[in-house]
Amino acid sequence: MKIENKFRNLLAFVFNLISPIKKISSEEVLNEWNCGKIKKILIIRQNQGIGDLLLFTPVISALRKNNPTCEIDFMASSHNVVAIKSNPDINEIYVWKKSSFFKNVKIILNMRKKKYDLCLVVSSHTPSFTSFLYAKLSGSKITVGYDSIGFYGGALWSRYMANIELPPPDNKTPEIEKFAGFLSPLNIKSDLVPRFYVPESYLKEIEELYKAKSFPEVGIFLGGNSKRTDRMWSAENWAEVYKELENKKIKTIAVVPPSDIKAGGGEKEKIFYEDVCEILGKKIDFFSDGDISKTAGFLKKLSVFVCPDGGIFHLSVAIGVNTVGIFVKTDPERWAPKLDWVFTIKSSDGTPDGVAVEDVVKKVVAILEKK
Repeated sequence: MKIENKFRNLLAFVFNLISPIKKISSEEVLNEWNCGKIKKILIIRQNQGIGDLLLFTPVISALRKNNPTCEIDFMASSHNVVAIKSNPDINEIYVWKKSSFFKNVKIILNMRKKKYDLCLVVSSHTPSFTSFLYAKLSGSKITVGYDSIGFYGGALWSRYMANIELPPPDNKTPEIEKFAGFLSPLNIKSDLVPRFYVPESYLKEIEELYKAKSFPEVGIFLGGNSKRTDRMWSAENWAEVYKELENKKIKTIAVVPPSDIKAGGGEKEKIFYEDVCEILGKKIDFFSDGDISKTAGFLKKLSVFVCPDGGIFHLSVAIGVNTVGIFVKTDPERWAPKLDWVFTIKSSDGTPDGVAVEDVVKKVVAILEKK
Protein backbone atom coordinates (compact mmCIF):
# COMPACT_ATOMS: atom_id res chain seq x y z
CA MET A 1 0.00 0.00 0.00
CA LYS A 2 1.23 3.51 -0.83
CA ILE A 3 2.35 5.73 2.06
CA GLU A 4 -0.33 8.24 1.07
CA ASN A 5 -3.09 5.66 1.53
CA LYS A 6 -1.60 4.43 4.80
CA PHE A 7 -1.82 8.01 6.05
CA ARG A 8 -5.45 8.19 4.90
CA ASN A 9 -6.22 5.00 6.79
CA LEU A 10 -4.62 6.49 9.90
CA LEU A 11 -6.60 9.70 9.48
CA ALA A 12 -9.85 7.76 9.10
CA PHE A 13 -8.98 5.79 12.25
CA VAL A 14 -8.35 9.00 14.20
CA PHE A 15 -11.68 10.47 13.07
CA ASN A 16 -13.39 7.33 14.25
CA LEU A 17 -11.69 7.63 17.66
CA ILE A 18 -12.93 11.20 18.00
CA SER A 19 -16.41 10.43 16.68
CA PRO A 20 -17.04 6.66 16.58
CA ILE A 21 -19.15 5.38 13.72
CA LYS A 22 -22.09 3.19 14.61
CA LYS A 23 -22.76 0.39 12.17
CA ILE A 24 -26.42 -0.15 11.35
CA SER A 25 -28.37 -2.52 9.12
CA SER A 26 -30.07 -1.76 5.82
CA GLU A 27 -33.35 -2.74 7.50
CA GLU A 28 -32.95 0.14 9.97
CA VAL A 29 -32.41 2.61 7.13
CA LEU A 30 -35.41 1.26 5.25
CA ASN A 31 -37.55 1.70 8.34
CA GLU A 32 -36.39 5.34 8.67
CA TRP A 33 -37.22 5.92 5.00
CA ASN A 34 -40.64 4.28 5.16
CA CYS A 35 -41.51 6.24 8.30
CA GLY A 36 -40.68 9.53 6.59
CA LYS A 37 -37.75 10.30 8.88
CA ILE A 38 -35.29 10.76 6.02
CA LYS A 39 -36.11 14.22 4.74
CA LYS A 40 -32.69 15.54 3.74
CA ILE A 41 -30.25 13.62 1.54
CA LEU A 42 -26.69 14.57 0.67
CA ILE A 43 -24.95 12.91 -2.28
CA ILE A 44 -21.19 13.23 -2.58
CA ARG A 45 -19.54 12.69 -5.94
CA GLN A 46 -16.77 15.29 -6.06
CA ASN A 47 -14.42 13.09 -8.07
CA GLN A 48 -14.63 11.28 -11.41
CA GLY A 49 -15.72 12.55 -14.79
CA ILE A 50 -18.85 13.87 -16.43
CA GLY A 51 -19.77 10.51 -17.94
CA ASP A 52 -19.64 8.76 -14.57
CA LEU A 53 -21.89 11.39 -13.04
CA LEU A 54 -24.42 11.10 -15.87
CA LEU A 55 -24.55 7.34 -15.23
CA PHE A 56 -25.50 8.14 -11.63
CA THR A 57 -28.44 10.41 -12.52
CA PRO A 58 -31.01 7.55 -12.55
CA VAL A 59 -30.41 7.22 -8.80
CA ILE A 60 -31.31 10.88 -8.28
CA SER A 61 -34.46 10.48 -10.37
CA ALA A 62 -35.49 7.36 -8.42
CA LEU A 63 -35.06 9.14 -5.08
CA ARG A 64 -37.13 12.10 -6.25
CA LYS A 65 -39.86 9.91 -7.72
CA ASN A 66 -40.11 7.84 -4.54
CA ASN A 67 -40.15 10.87 -2.25
CA PRO A 68 -41.11 14.10 -4.06
CA THR A 69 -40.81 16.26 -0.93
CA CYS A 70 -37.36 15.24 0.31
CA GLU A 71 -34.44 17.63 -0.09
CA ILE A 72 -31.69 16.24 -2.32
CA ASP A 73 -28.38 18.13 -2.27
CA PHE A 74 -25.26 17.22 -4.21
CA MET A 75 -21.53 17.80 -3.84
CA ALA A 76 -19.76 17.81 -7.22
CA SER A 77 -16.43 19.10 -8.53
CA SER A 78 -15.87 22.20 -10.62
CA HIS A 79 -15.31 19.84 -13.56
CA ASN A 80 -18.23 17.40 -13.36
CA VAL A 81 -20.87 19.78 -11.96
CA VAL A 82 -21.93 20.64 -15.53
CA ALA A 83 -23.54 17.19 -15.76
CA ILE A 84 -26.15 18.07 -13.11
CA LYS A 85 -26.30 21.87 -13.02
CA SER A 86 -29.72 21.94 -14.70
CA ASN A 87 -31.11 18.82 -12.99
CA PRO A 88 -34.51 19.76 -11.49
CA ASP A 89 -34.41 16.87 -9.01
CA ILE A 90 -31.55 18.49 -7.08
CA ASN A 91 -32.21 21.24 -4.56
CA GLU A 92 -28.70 22.56 -3.89
CA ILE A 93 -25.29 21.87 -5.39
CA TYR A 94 -22.01 22.31 -3.53
CA VAL A 95 -18.99 22.73 -5.81
CA TRP A 96 -15.80 21.32 -4.33
CA LYS A 97 -12.44 22.57 -5.59
CA LYS A 98 -9.22 21.04 -4.37
CA SER A 99 -7.32 24.35 -4.21
CA SER A 100 -10.06 26.38 -2.47
CA PHE A 101 -9.47 25.63 1.22
CA PHE A 102 -11.64 28.39 2.69
CA LYS A 103 -14.45 27.75 0.22
CA ASN A 104 -14.40 24.06 1.14
CA VAL A 105 -14.53 24.89 4.85
CA LYS A 106 -17.57 27.06 4.13
CA ILE A 107 -19.17 24.13 2.31
CA ILE A 108 -18.64 21.90 5.35
CA LEU A 109 -20.20 24.48 7.67
CA ASN A 110 -23.21 24.86 5.37
CA MET A 111 -23.66 21.11 5.20
CA ARG A 112 -23.55 20.76 8.97
CA LYS A 113 -26.29 23.39 9.29
CA LYS A 114 -28.53 21.30 7.07
CA LYS A 115 -28.38 18.27 9.44
CA TYR A 116 -28.70 15.63 6.73
CA ASP A 117 -30.54 12.42 7.52
CA LEU A 118 -28.75 10.37 4.86
CA CYS A 119 -25.50 10.72 2.93
CA LEU A 120 -24.52 8.60 -0.09
CA VAL A 121 -20.77 8.40 -0.76
CA VAL A 122 -20.85 7.60 -4.46
CA SER A 123 -18.28 5.34 -6.07
CA SER A 124 -18.43 2.56 -8.59
CA HIS A 125 -14.92 1.40 -9.37
CA THR A 126 -12.78 3.91 -7.44
CA PRO A 127 -13.65 4.97 -3.88
CA SER A 128 -12.57 8.43 -2.75
CA PHE A 129 -11.12 9.12 0.69
CA THR A 130 -12.09 12.78 0.32
CA SER A 131 -15.71 11.81 -0.33
CA PHE A 132 -15.86 9.70 2.84
CA LEU A 133 -14.15 12.51 4.74
CA TYR A 134 -16.70 15.08 3.57
CA ALA A 135 -19.50 12.71 4.51
CA LYS A 136 -18.03 12.41 8.00
CA LEU A 137 -17.57 16.17 8.34
CA SER A 138 -21.10 16.85 7.08
CA GLY A 139 -22.49 15.37 10.30
CA SER A 140 -25.01 13.27 8.39
CA LYS A 141 -27.03 10.94 10.61
CA ILE A 142 -26.49 7.96 8.28
CA THR A 143 -23.69 7.47 5.73
CA VAL A 144 -23.84 4.77 3.08
CA GLY A 145 -20.94 3.73 0.84
CA TYR A 146 -19.42 0.75 -0.88
CA ASP A 147 -16.95 -1.27 1.21
CA SER A 148 -13.55 0.24 0.35
CA ILE A 149 -11.41 -2.56 1.76
CA GLY A 150 -10.90 -4.25 -1.60
CA PHE A 151 -9.68 -1.06 -3.27
CA TYR A 152 -6.23 0.52 -3.18
CA GLY A 153 -4.82 -2.51 -1.38
CA GLY A 154 -6.87 -2.32 1.80
CA ALA A 155 -8.44 1.13 2.11
CA LEU A 156 -10.20 1.33 5.50
CA TRP A 157 -12.16 4.48 4.78
CA SER A 158 -15.62 2.94 4.71
CA ARG A 159 -14.82 0.92 7.83
CA TYR A 160 -14.30 4.05 9.90
CA MET A 161 -16.57 6.57 8.16
CA ALA A 162 -19.70 4.75 6.89
CA ASN A 163 -22.66 3.44 8.90
CA ILE A 164 -23.50 1.00 6.12
CA GLU A 165 -20.88 -0.67 3.92
CA LEU A 166 -22.51 -2.08 0.83
CA PRO A 167 -20.93 -5.23 -0.63
CA PRO A 168 -18.79 -4.11 -3.59
CA PRO A 169 -20.22 -5.27 -6.93
CA ASP A 170 -18.35 -7.50 -9.34
CA ASN A 171 -16.09 -5.64 -11.77
CA LYS A 172 -18.10 -7.04 -14.67
CA THR A 173 -21.28 -5.41 -13.38
CA PRO A 174 -22.29 -2.47 -15.65
CA GLU A 175 -21.39 0.85 -14.06
CA ILE A 176 -24.96 2.12 -14.18
CA GLU A 177 -26.06 -0.92 -12.16
CA LYS A 178 -23.27 -0.38 -9.64
CA PHE A 179 -24.64 3.09 -9.01
CA ALA A 180 -28.16 1.71 -8.70
CA GLY A 181 -26.87 -0.40 -5.82
CA PHE A 182 -26.93 2.69 -3.61
CA LEU A 183 -30.72 2.46 -3.64
CA SER A 184 -30.77 -1.06 -2.19
CA PRO A 185 -31.03 -0.03 1.50
CA LEU A 186 -34.14 1.99 0.60
CA ASN A 187 -35.63 -0.85 -1.47
CA ILE A 188 -35.96 1.47 -4.50
CA LYS A 189 -35.47 0.37 -8.09
CA SER A 190 -33.70 2.43 -10.74
CA ASP A 191 -34.97 2.64 -14.33
CA LEU A 192 -31.30 2.78 -15.45
CA VAL A 193 -31.96 5.73 -17.78
CA PRO A 194 -29.38 8.57 -17.58
CA ARG A 195 -30.76 12.09 -17.76
CA PHE A 196 -29.43 15.47 -18.79
CA TYR A 197 -31.85 18.38 -18.85
CA VAL A 198 -31.45 20.96 -21.61
CA PRO A 199 -32.97 24.38 -20.85
CA GLU A 200 -35.80 25.16 -23.27
CA SER A 201 -34.16 28.49 -24.14
CA TYR A 202 -31.15 26.63 -25.57
CA LEU A 203 -33.33 24.42 -27.75
CA LYS A 204 -35.04 27.52 -29.14
CA GLU A 205 -31.65 29.13 -29.73
CA ILE A 206 -30.54 26.15 -31.82
CA GLU A 207 -33.79 26.26 -33.79
CA GLU A 208 -33.25 29.94 -34.59
CA LEU A 209 -29.64 29.28 -35.58
CA TYR A 210 -30.68 26.75 -38.23
CA LYS A 211 -34.02 28.33 -39.17
CA ALA A 212 -32.83 29.43 -42.59
CA LYS A 213 -31.17 26.14 -43.52
CA SER A 214 -31.83 22.46 -43.08
CA PHE A 215 -30.55 20.87 -39.91
CA PRO A 216 -27.91 18.13 -40.32
CA GLU A 217 -28.99 14.53 -39.78
CA VAL A 218 -25.74 13.13 -38.42
CA GLY A 219 -23.06 14.51 -36.13
CA ILE A 220 -19.54 13.14 -35.72
CA PHE A 221 -17.40 14.06 -32.73
CA LEU A 222 -13.88 15.11 -33.66
CA GLY A 223 -12.28 15.21 -30.22
CA GLY A 224 -11.03 13.09 -27.35
CA ASN A 225 -8.98 13.02 -24.16
CA SER A 226 -5.33 13.41 -25.18
CA LYS A 227 -4.29 10.99 -22.45
CA ARG A 228 -6.94 8.40 -23.28
CA THR A 229 -5.69 7.24 -26.66
CA ASP A 230 -7.41 3.91 -25.93
CA ARG A 231 -10.70 5.69 -26.70
CA MET A 232 -9.64 7.53 -29.85
CA TRP A 233 -10.35 6.82 -33.49
CA SER A 234 -8.07 8.29 -36.16
CA ALA A 235 -8.63 11.40 -38.27
CA GLU A 236 -8.37 9.20 -41.37
CA ASN A 237 -11.27 7.07 -40.16
CA TRP A 238 -13.44 10.09 -39.32
CA ALA A 239 -12.70 11.60 -42.73
CA GLU A 240 -13.70 8.36 -44.44
CA VAL A 241 -16.97 8.21 -42.47
CA TYR A 242 -17.78 11.78 -43.47
CA LYS A 243 -16.99 11.04 -47.12
CA GLU A 244 -19.14 7.88 -47.18
CA LEU A 245 -22.11 9.64 -45.58
CA GLU A 246 -21.72 12.58 -47.97
CA ASN A 247 -21.76 10.16 -50.91
CA LYS A 248 -25.05 8.81 -49.58
CA LYS A 249 -26.49 12.36 -49.49
CA ILE A 250 -26.67 12.32 -45.69
CA LYS A 251 -26.05 15.79 -44.31
CA THR A 252 -23.31 15.47 -41.70
CA ILE A 253 -21.72 17.98 -39.35
CA ALA A 254 -18.64 17.84 -37.14
CA VAL A 255 -19.06 18.49 -33.43
CA VAL A 256 -15.79 20.01 -32.25
CA PRO A 257 -14.67 20.77 -28.69
CA PRO A 258 -13.42 24.35 -28.13
CA SER A 259 -9.62 24.69 -28.22
CA ASP A 260 -9.44 25.83 -24.59
CA ILE A 261 -11.60 23.04 -23.15
CA LYS A 262 -10.14 20.30 -20.96
CA ALA A 263 -11.15 16.67 -20.93
CA GLY A 264 -11.71 14.49 -17.85
CA GLY A 265 -8.94 14.75 -15.27
CA GLY A 266 -8.02 18.21 -16.54
CA GLU A 267 -6.15 16.89 -19.58
CA LYS A 268 -6.05 18.78 -22.87
CA GLU A 269 -8.67 17.78 -25.41
CA LYS A 270 -7.38 16.34 -28.67
CA ILE A 271 -9.12 17.92 -31.68
CA PHE A 272 -9.18 16.20 -35.09
CA TYR A 273 -11.11 18.82 -37.07
CA GLU A 274 -8.20 20.41 -38.99
CA ASP A 275 -6.69 17.00 -39.79
CA VAL A 276 -10.02 15.73 -41.12
CA CYS A 277 -10.50 18.84 -43.25
CA GLU A 278 -6.99 18.48 -44.67
CA ILE A 279 -7.66 14.86 -45.61
CA LEU A 280 -10.97 15.78 -47.25
CA GLY A 281 -9.42 18.77 -48.98
CA LYS A 282 -12.10 21.19 -47.76
CA LYS A 283 -13.56 22.83 -44.69
CA ILE A 284 -16.64 21.04 -43.39
CA ASP A 285 -19.49 22.43 -41.32
CA PHE A 286 -19.00 22.21 -37.59
CA PHE A 287 -20.63 23.08 -34.29
CA SER A 288 -18.58 24.08 -31.26
CA ASP A 289 -19.54 25.58 -27.90
CA GLY A 290 -17.94 25.52 -24.45
CA ASP A 291 -21.33 25.35 -22.73
CA ILE A 292 -22.31 21.71 -22.29
CA SER A 293 -26.01 22.63 -22.19
CA LYS A 294 -25.79 24.36 -25.57
CA THR A 295 -23.89 21.40 -26.98
CA ALA A 296 -26.57 19.08 -25.62
CA GLY A 297 -29.24 21.28 -27.16
CA PHE A 298 -27.55 20.92 -30.55
CA LEU A 299 -27.08 17.15 -30.22
CA LYS A 300 -30.73 16.73 -29.26
CA LYS A 301 -31.77 17.97 -32.71
CA LEU A 302 -29.63 15.38 -34.54
CA SER A 303 -31.02 12.10 -35.82
CA VAL A 304 -27.77 10.23 -35.08
CA PHE A 305 -24.59 11.13 -33.23
CA VAL A 306 -21.36 9.15 -33.66
CA CYS A 307 -18.63 9.45 -31.06
CA PRO A 308 -16.01 7.53 -29.08
CA ASP A 309 -16.66 6.27 -25.56
CA GLY A 310 -16.34 9.14 -23.08
CA GLY A 311 -18.24 12.04 -21.57
CA ILE A 312 -19.75 13.17 -24.89
CA PHE A 313 -21.09 9.64 -25.47
CA HIS A 314 -22.86 9.65 -22.11
CA LEU A 315 -24.20 13.18 -22.70
CA SER A 316 -25.74 12.12 -26.02
CA VAL A 317 -27.28 9.04 -24.41
CA ALA A 318 -28.64 11.11 -21.50
CA ILE A 319 -30.60 13.42 -23.83
CA GLY A 320 -32.09 10.51 -25.77
CA VAL A 321 -30.31 10.87 -29.10
CA ASN A 322 -29.63 7.83 -31.28
CA THR A 323 -25.99 7.38 -30.32
CA VAL A 324 -23.38 5.21 -32.02
CA GLY A 325 -20.52 4.70 -29.57
CA ILE A 326 -17.10 3.57 -30.77
CA PHE A 327 -15.37 1.44 -28.13
CA VAL A 328 -11.71 0.70 -28.80
CA LYS A 329 -10.35 -0.73 -25.54
CA THR A 330 -13.15 0.03 -23.12
CA ASP A 331 -15.98 -2.49 -22.71
CA PRO A 332 -19.46 -1.41 -23.90
CA GLU A 333 -21.02 -4.12 -21.72
CA ARG A 334 -19.71 -2.22 -18.74
CA TRP A 335 -20.05 1.39 -19.83
CA ALA A 336 -22.94 1.62 -22.31
CA PRO A 337 -26.51 1.66 -20.93
CA LYS A 338 -28.77 -0.92 -22.56
CA LEU A 339 -31.32 1.41 -24.14
CA ASP A 340 -33.15 1.45 -27.47
CA TRP A 341 -31.27 4.52 -28.69
CA VAL A 342 -27.78 3.28 -27.75
CA PHE A 343 -25.70 1.43 -30.36
CA THR A 344 -22.12 0.32 -29.80
CA ILE A 345 -19.32 -0.90 -32.03
CA LYS A 346 -16.47 -2.68 -30.26
CA SER A 347 -12.99 -2.96 -31.73
CA SER A 348 -12.26 -6.49 -32.85
CA ASP A 349 -8.68 -6.36 -31.59
CA GLY A 350 -8.54 -3.56 -29.02
CA THR A 351 -6.99 -1.09 -31.46
CA PRO A 352 -8.52 1.78 -33.49
CA ASP A 353 -8.04 -0.27 -36.66
CA GLY A 354 -10.32 -2.91 -35.15
CA VAL A 355 -13.32 -0.64 -35.81
CA ALA A 356 -14.19 -0.65 -39.50
CA VAL A 357 -15.45 2.51 -41.17
CA GLU A 358 -17.88 0.37 -43.12
CA ASP A 359 -19.49 -0.93 -39.91
CA VAL A 360 -19.96 2.59 -38.55
CA VAL A 361 -21.54 3.84 -41.79
CA LYS A 362 -23.82 0.80 -42.02
CA LYS A 363 -25.01 1.36 -38.46
CA VAL A 364 -25.78 5.03 -39.12
CA VAL A 365 -27.67 4.24 -42.31
CA ALA A 366 -29.68 1.47 -40.60
CA ILE A 367 -30.73 3.84 -37.80
CA LEU A 368 -31.79 6.53 -40.28
CA GLU A 369 -33.77 4.05 -42.36
CA LYS A 370 -35.56 2.76 -39.27
CA LYS A 371 -36.26 6.29 -38.07
